[in-house]
Amino acid sequence: MKILLVEDDEQLAQIVSLNLKSQNYTVEWATDGQLGLDLVEAAEPDAVIVDYHLPKLNGYELCERVRATGNCVPILMMTSRVEVQDKIDGLDAGADDYLTKPFSLKELSARLRALMRRSDRAGGTPILTWGPLSLNPATCEVLYGDRPVPLRPKEYALLELFMRSPKQLFSRDAILDRLWTFDDAPNEETIKAHVKGMRKHLKQVGAPAKLIESVYGMGYRLNPKFEAFTVDPTGEGDAGAEAASFSAAVSAVEGKPLALPQWQQLKPKMQERVEAISTAVQAIAAGNLTHASVEAGCGEAHKLAGILGTVGFQRGTALARQIEAQLRGSLPSAVKLQQLLEDLQRELEREPDAETVAELAAVARGAAEVHSVRERPLEVLVIATDAEVSGLLLKEGRQHGMRYAHVVDAESARVQIDRGAPDVLAIAVGDVSATYQVLGELAEAVAAIPTMVAVSDLDLAGRVSLSRLGVKRVLEMPLQGARWFEAIRGLRPQPRPQSVTILAVDDDPEFLSILSCLLQPWGFEVVAVADADRAWKEMETLVPDLILLDVEMPGINGIELCQAIRSDERLWETPVLILASLHKTERVQQAFVAGADGFVKKPVVGAELIVRILNQLERKGIPSQSIENTELSN
Repeated sequence: MKILLVEDDEQLAQIVSLNLKSQNYTVEWATDGQLGLDLVEAAEPDAVIVDYHLPKLNGYELCERVRATGNCVPILMMTSRVEVQDKIDGLDAGADDYLTKPFSLKELSARLRALMRRSDRAGGTPILTWGPLSLNPATCEVLYGDRPVPLRPKEYALLELFMRSPKQLFSRDAILDRLWTFDDAPNEETIKAHVKGMRKHLKQVGAPAKLIESVYGMGYRLNPKFEAFTVDPTGEGDAGAEAASFSAAVSAVEGKPLALPQWQQLKPKMQERVEAISTAVQAIAAGNLTHASVEAGCGEAHKLAGILGTVGFQRGTALARQIEAQLRGSLPSAVKLQQLLEDLQRELEREPDAETVAELAAVARGAAEVHSVRERPLEVLVIATDAEVSGLLLKEGRQHGMRYAHVVDAESARVQIDRGAPDVLAIAVGDVSATYQVLGELAEAVAAIPTMVAVSDLDLAGRVSLSRLGVKRVLEMPLQGARWFEAIRGLRPQPRPQSVTILAVDDDPEFLSILSCLLQPWGFEVVAVADADRAWKEMETLVPDLILLDVEMPGINGIELCQAIRSDERLWETPVLILASLHKTERVQQAFVAGADGFVKKPVVGAELIVRILNQLERKGIPSQSIENTELSN
């Protein structure tokens, strides 16, 4: 799918573009509002991300002109303007959603996905299917029957284009228009190479060789002959692909990572902006301030406020906003501005926040991942002394989507693990004493690899002992194949959700900051707001996975807001945890009567809060294994 990004800040545009490209979007970039308006018509994007402050046409004007033509393309507006009226103006101008700078890349992606789901352009069906072929745009997963298809990013985009219009014949020019930007359009031979690569990877999982049809002189399409085609139950088809070749195919599609700009690369440009602001401040001090110098200083401060928080300088964003407010004031103070400017310069000399840097690095790594592969065959190392048991597992393992290696003792197992750690370690060596011996010899591996054992005559004390040694699953002999495979599948790490969003509502900004620091390392996306009215406005467009509410807030308190949440059909099942300094019995009772799912008292203990959140998410159906495995600590 093609996204049009209209943003005049080159550094921020680069970060956003690479984040979107890592999710298989094609990104067209415009540096001013007029060019953005022209590209809305020429590039026919599936969604538009537009900044408010733009040369030639600002974001509001662009939205109004797009809507005036009857174009209903989804538009996400992003800006540093934080007043409620600014958001209202943006939405009234025609934007579908509004994102305040600085923003998290995860939140940007989540809001964009939500816009695409709501859009008629997205098709209305989350999963595209064509015969035995299925494609999930939300997760970039492609399956042929039940077998994952490894595709390079452009191959994935090409297949998605075909599956969104399965009856359409696409010329090479049409493919170029939809999947490449105007600046990097390749020649037609490149398209042929991508089609060839896509056919190869489909063939490796059993698809017919001519599933993608070439119509001479006209283009490509899904071959209608195979729409009702059924999958070869052996999984071999005309490809003859074995499990070993699948791993080779996955390895072959790993591309070169996209490089996000590091802080040392961004720093010179940020310093240039500080210098531009300094020029305006010097003009104020000298008494020769002009409208042009004010606008130049305001523009640079506004851009700094929009990007610094995103790359790990939250305080820098706050200082830049204060500078912009001072410059726009009727009587800007040169003394105050100079102090703010010095504080900002000192802020930019330190290193950016480590967590934000880690998030940006994850985006760069994700750009090289194969998003279309949901899961490879599960690799299981079996230590079994019984030939009948090992024969059963090896015979039935493949049809369960598992690849087995079999050894008879701990020493041989260590050799296999040194070659490459399996996904699961399974031990079936007979009695309890033999099992303990193997576990002892492989203690280091058991600590790192999910391990299950099958033993006979095991009591409760024995189960406890095995658990202390790191065993995750225990089955009793005699072994039944179905139970064995079910237990192994349960040890596969659960797929991580696209994002877990927590809405935190508290009138103490410092406490909100602490909450974010506690929760973000766990992979949670935290949306922090300081009052009930703003929280309710957030919930008009964002349905969080969990809500944290402070009890004592001015105006509408947390218990009253909880009652309103429970009355809303979109939110009534959303878990709500009440936070309060008071722990009187009647306050707890009021919270539960209002519909709260739990109660956490302040000062919050980090480990307690995390455990309560994980428990609530698991009840909702988001498994705790899907959250990053960070050690609980106070």
